[in-house]
Amino acid sequence: FYAYSQLALVYQNQKMMDSSLWFAQKGYDLSLQTVYSRYVTMGSAVLGEIHNEMGQHELARKYSLLGVQQSKKVNNTYFLTRNYNNLANLFYKTGHPDSSIYYARLSLQICQERNFSEYALDASSILTKVFEAQNSPDSTIKHMKIMLTEKDSVLGQSKVKEFQKALFDDEQRKQEIIKEQEQYKSRMRIYALVS
Repeated sequence: FYAYSQLALVYQNQKMMDSSLWFAQKGYDLSLQTVYSRYVTMGSAVLGEIHNEMGQHELARKYSLLGVQQSKKVNNTYFLTRNYNNLANLFYKTGHPDSSIYYARLSLQICQERNFSEYALDASSILTKVFEAQNSPDSTIKHMKIMLTEKDSVLGQSKVKEFQKALFDDEQRKQEIIKEQEQYKSRMRIYALVS
C-alpha cells in the first residue's frame, strides 16, 4: 500500500491525475486489508489530496475526515496534521474560510508542539492566504512570519541532509580508493611471485 500511495504522489507532482488517482485508490484499498489500521491514515490522506486537486471536493472531504478519525484512533499525530491541512486546503478552495482557519490552526498547533516543520509550513501558508483574502493584515503578518520561520527550518533540514549525503558519498569514495589500492597491491604481489 505504501508504494502505491507514494507512486500516487509522484504522478500527482507530474500532473498525471488519472494515474495518480488509480495508485492512490489502490494504496487505500490495500491499507484497508492490513490488520494495522494505522496504515489507513496515510492511504486516506493521499486519496483525499488527489480528489481535492481533481476538484472532487466531497470525496476529498470524506477521505480527509476518515484520515482524521483513523489518525486519532491510532494516535498518529503526524498524519493527523496532514489530514487537518488537507481539510484546511479543501475549505479554502471551496470558499469556507472559517473552517479552513479552524483546521489549519489545529494542524499548526500540533506541528509546533511536535516540530513537524513541513506540515507547519503548509498550515501557516494556508492561514496566511485566508487572512490575506479576508484583509486581516495583523493575522496575515503573524502567520507569514510563522511561515517564513518554518520555511527556514525546512530548508535548514534539507541542507543538513545534503551535507550528510555529501559526507557519506565522500566516505564511500575513500573506501573505494582504499579497496582499489589493496587490489593493486595484491596484483603486484601476484606479479612479483609469478616473475
